[in-house]
Amino acid sequence: EVLSSFWRDDPNLTARARLLLAEQYKTAGKVDNALDALDGIATLTGPRGEPTLEALYRRGLLLEQAGLIKEALTTYRQLEQLAGQNSDWLRSARNRIRELQSQMPPDSTSQQASP
Repeated sequence: EVLSSFWRDDPNLTARARLLLAEQYKTAGKVDNALDALDGIATLTGPRGEPTLEALYRRGLLLEQAGLIKEALTTYRQLEQLAGQNSDWLRSARNRIRELQSQMPPDSTSQQASP
């Protein structure tokens, strides 16, 4: 991959470049390419690295944009598990989870059966 070959010795710089590339793809309406650019950032900076947490949040937003709400919720829950307790990423993930859950129809399995 082009980005890795340029900044192989600096994983944080490579991760930041991937975040910028994802933003450019998103702006161009290329959601799949943007998602691909975000993939692998955790490998570069670790599961709790700042770029990883940002990539997960952006991935959730892209999935929402693509109408993949369940996948977005899964991504935000993953972010919620990785982010520190007093993290802005934790608050952001929880806000998106609440917002998305409020937009979803009630789960039919949670309704009580009539007598």
